[in-house]
Amino acid sequence: MTWRSTWVAVAWLVALPLAADVKGEAEALAARAVAAPAGEGAALARRALGLTEEFDPTAFVTAGRKGEVVDDAWMEARNAYRAHRALLYRTWGRVLLEGGEAVPASRALRRAQELSPSPEGATLLARALLRRGQAWEALDEALSVAGAGDVAGEAADVLGLPSLQAEYDRRRMLAPTEPGAAPEGKRPQPRPGPFSLPAGTRLSSGARARLDGPGLILVYVAPQGCGSCSRDLDELARAAPPGLAIFVAAFRPDQDQALRQALRLYRRDWPVLYNADVAAGLEIPGGAALLVGREGWSGALLSSPFRASLPAAVAALTAADVTEPRPRTAWNRRPVMRPERTPRPQPAPGGLLPGEEEPAPPEWGALVAAFGAGRHREALRALDVLEALPDGWLLRPEARANRARILAALGRGEESRRLLLRTGDSRFQAQIDALLEESPKVR
Repeated sequence: MTWRSTWVAVAWLVALPLAADVKGEAEALAARAVAAPAGEGAALARRALGLTEEFDPTAFVTAGRKGEVVDDAWMEARNAYRAHRALLYRTWGRVLLEGGEAVPASRALRRAQELSPSPEGATLLARALLRRGQAWEALDEALSVAGAGDVAGEAADVLGLPSLQAEYDRRRMLAPTEPGAAPEGKRPQPRPGPFSLPAGTRLSSGARARLDGPGLILVYVAPQGCGSCSRDLDELARAAPPGLAIFVAAFRPDQDQALRQALRLYRRDWPVLYNADVAAGLEIPGGAALLVGREGWSGALLSSPFRASLPAAVAALTAADVTEPRPRTAWNRRPVMRPERTPRPQPAPGGLLPGEEEPAPPEWGALVAAFGAGRHREALRALDVLEALPDGWLLRPEARANRARILAALGRGEESRRLLLRTGDSRFQAQIDALLEESPKVR
């Protein structure tokens, strides 16, 4: 038997009311915390978290399943525990946020989302991040769920974006694709607006060319020498939905002869853009196309084969997620510049589990240094100091796992193993499980 199956097998042989009562008490406390005044609510929420801090599968195993695989029952129990803990973290984060403590609130709410995502949780997390001044992160969270338009719009206005709908378009284009969709590298690439053609650009009809009209407009730029023009024009014709306006342009303004010949050969009456370097002005590579929508405020760069990339781009740029004026009144009239996202902290050398985000507090560095140097009692004291910080940087599951590692290094293997067995709501749960599997080797 594995350590999982042994534990759950024991759970089936004992009465479960005590464990179940603790779970119910914790959830009742969480409900009281929501209705309580801010200071009292935070204390109640912390008490609720403390009641089920230790994962006891007897509170979450479904009775009467003795004919099933025991390891599966254990995993089901832990998944139920993680959903329960998400409720408690979400409650704690909510009352902290209502009390003006946005930093610890965001950390609790993020853990709730990691354990059991919900639309309500994403909206609360977005609000906490916005109050911390992390508007890009707030916008990302808000866009992840339907019905978060208010906080998403607030974040967009803080950032001075011209269009919130364009951000929904971008997210839709970057979302993981279904099997059979365009392969990676051939998917539409979101482009922020506003889009305008170079000054002096005219259609072959003599009319002025614009990209800020209603509906979708596609601008195809032929490759130098027009080597793939025939194939590209044929694919566009087959993939284009009814009503799509298509403009074509040569790679350079003086290289349009081959393009016009291909249009005549395939009997396409699409207007040719003249008198300007469209490829350079719109940054469209040869043999690619730019699909523009939302009155010129959102777009997608398409690469061949267009039969794979164009339908996905059309779907993204015709979805309706928000009603807004374009540009938004808070637009800062600057290009959209997205910062690089700071990655979440990863385990330190030696396996100690970090807190929630960078930069780490100096107390974390002291803990890692002491543990790495083999000063394990000093590391325990450093961990106590780190846990006592009021901002929730190191949440309890990671603190418990770190304590288990230090205790194992001190030769206190049974204490270490018990801490690991009863930790089920970490964001590093796979690492904790791996350590348990090899725990006989841990000293």
